[in-house]
Amino acid sequence: MRPYVTVLARSNLSWELGTLIPTQQDEHQWYDNLGYYWERHDSYLFAHLDQQLLSFTSRVNYTATTTLSLQCYAEPFLTTGRYFRLRELAEPSASGLRRPVPAVK
Repeated sequence: MRPYVTVLARSNLSWELGTLIPTQQDEHQWYDNLGYYWERHDSYLFAHLDQQLLSFTSRVNYTATTTLSLQCYAEPFLTTGRYFRLRELAEPSASGLRRPVPAVK
């Protein structure tokens, strides 16, 4: 649920402002494919991802006539994340991950 503030400036003009600050953790986020073109298949790397997001929502509603209205909507956002605990997929069709991968700099 995101908090909203709705302002009714006139009977035909209103705007809404809101924000959202979720955090997300994903234990099996795809990270990269490693390999060379002469190899039969790539190595698939997965990592743990901690992600934070900050977004603002704004909407302006304007009704000019009973048959004409204008609505403007924008939602800019900033996000940041951190990958750690890199692991390699055991086999492309496997459901589990195998050995940890050394830290990547």
